[in-house]
Amino acid sequence: MLKKVVCFSAALFLCGFVFSENTISESAADESVIDNQEKIVFNEQVLETKDKKHFLMAFSGTLASNLVIGSYNRFVTKSSWAQVTFDDICRPWEREVKFDRDWYWTNFVLHPYQGGLYHLSARNSNLNFYEGLFFTTLGSAMWEYCFELNAPSTNDLVYTSIGGSVVGEMLYRLSIESDSIAPLAGFVINPLKHLTKTIIGFKPQATRGNIKELSIRTGFSAAKAYASLSSDFETYRGETFKDSGETFPASICADFSVVYGNPYGHYSNKPYSQFELSIGGAFGKGSGSALQKWQEKIMWDVFITSNGMLFSRPIEGENTETSIGMVLDYDFRWHTFMMLSTLSPGFCIKQKINFEKSDFQWQFHGDVCLLATTELYYYNRNLVDTDAYLSSEYSYCFGPEIVLYTQWNAKSGHKLFCNLKALALYDFKNQKQAFGSTGWEYLCFLTGGYEFALNENISLGVEDELYLKESVYASLPDVFSVMNTGKFFVRFSFL
Repeated sequence: MLKKVVCFSAALFLCGFVFSENTISESAADESVIDNQEKIVFNEQVLETKDKKHFLMAFSGTLASNLVIGSYNRFVTKSSWAQVTFDDICRPWEREVKFDRDWYWTNFVLHPYQGGLYHLSARNSNLNFYEGLFFTTLGSAMWEYCFELNAPSTNDLVYTSIGGSVVGEMLYRLSIESDSIAPLAGFVINPLKHLTKTIIGFKPQATRGNIKELSIRTGFSAAKAYASLSSDFETYRGETFKDSGETFPASICADFSVVYGNPYGHYSNKPYSQFELSIGGAFGKGSGSALQKWQEKIMWDVFITSNGMLFSRPIEGENTETSIGMVLDYDFRWHTFMMLSTLSPGFCIKQKINFEKSDFQWQFHGDVCLLATTELYYYNRNLVDTDAYLSSEYSYCFGPEIVLYTQWNAKSGHKLFCNLKALALYDFKNQKQAFGSTGWEYLCFLTGGYEFALNENISLGVEDELYLKESVYASLPDVFSVMNTGKFFVRFSFL
C-alpha cells in the first residue's frame, strides 16, 4: 500500500510539472495573456539563471553532508549502527526496507533538515527544485544504504527526500532574503551556499523583497485534556484504566510566522515561489501524566506548519484575488499529550475578497497524506510495557486531509480568524510495535481567535484551539481524546 501512495505522490508532482510547462508554451502564443500575467505576477523571484548547472558540485555537497554527519556518528558518538563496513555497502539487496522506531524528533525534524542540506547543495549549484528533489532522494538512499547498519527506513526515505526538498527550498529562499538584511542569518540558514561560492564562484542571482508578512508572537497559555477508552483495559501494571483528565495550568508560548510571496492572484511555475511558514512552541508546568517520570512535571509543545504552492494560476474577478493550483502541506506537532506529523500534496484554492473597509481571506487545501504519524495513546501514557524492544509511542499512517483557513481583517485594526484541519488516517500494518493494532485515526483541529492592532507593529490577541481525536482500532479498545488550549498573546509585526 505504501508503494502505491508514494507512486501516486510522484505522479502528482510529475503532472504538476508537465501542466506548468504546457501552460507556459500555450500562453507564449497569446501576447495578451502574457501582458496580463505580467501585471498579476507579484515580484516573483528568478532563482534559476542561464548560468551553468553544476551537477558535480551538487553531488559533492550531498556526499559531503553525509560524510560529515556519518563521521560524527561513527567516530564521536561511536554509535553502533554507524560502524558500516565495505561489505555492508556491497550487499544492499540483503537489507529489507522497514519502518523504524527512532525518536520522534529525529524522524520528522532532523531527517527533513538533513534532506534540506542535500536540496541546498543542488539549489546552490543553480539546479531547479525538481533537480533538487532528485538529489534529496539520492542523498537519502545513500544514507540509508551506506551510512547505517540498520534496515533502510521506509519513513526516512519519504521524509528525507520529499520533506527535505520542502525544508531546503524554504531555507534557500529565506537565505537569499536574509543576505541583504543580516548576512550572518543568511549563513546560518544556508551554510552550504558559502562553500559553493568559494569552490565554483557561483552566487544565486535573485530579486528580493518577496516576504509579505513577518511577525513574532509571544504570550501565555493553559490547556485541559481528557481521554477515554471504549471498554475496560488492564495495564501492564495490573491496573484497570479509568477515564483520565489532565490539566496543563500555565506555559509560556512564542512563535515566528512568515508569508513569502502574495498568496492571492499568484502566477508561478516554480515550486515554493509562494509559501507560508510558522515555527513555535510552548513550555510550562506538566499535568502529572506522561510516558516517563521526568516528563510528568514538564509541558512542551513544538510545532512547524507550512504550505507551499507547487504551481499556481490566478483567476480574475471583481473585488477578488484568487489563486488555484497544487500545494504541499508539511506539519509537525510534538506535544506532551499528542503527536502529529504530515507530508501532504494536494489541490488548493486561496482567495481574498476586498470590501470597502475590510477584506476576507480564505484557503482550502484538499490533500493526500503520503505518510503521517500520530501518537499511540497506550504508549504515550505508559499503559503498556515500554521496555519492550519493539515499542513506539507513535503510529505510521496515511489518508486524506482537509485544511480550511479563514480570516477577516478590518482597516480599523480588528481581526477575526477561524481555522480547521481534519484528517482520516489509516494505520499501517507490521509497524515497530510489540503492542499495537491497525485501524483509523480521525483527527480535528479547530482554532479561532481575535486580534486587535494597537499600532502598525503591535497587536493583542486571544486564541483557542480544540483538538479532537477518535482512534478506532481493529483489536484494541478505541480511544477518544480531547484537548482545549487557550492563549493570550502579543504580536510584533515587522512588515
